Amino acid sequence: AINHLGEGKVFEIDTTGKTVEEVVREAERVVLERKGPRPGSVDWTHLAGLV
Repeated sequence: AINHLGEGKVFEIDTTGKTVEEVVREAERVVLERKGPRPGSVDWTHLAGLV
């Protein structure tokens, strides 16, 4: 996505432990404000058992 759209248009939302409604609200906020967590801001290593 970054290669195609550019880093300024790609955001990463951590959905861990959130309800669908919470994720939708966060996604709406990112779209409306055009700002949010940048790619690489979510630490996924705990899911891979690396931490």
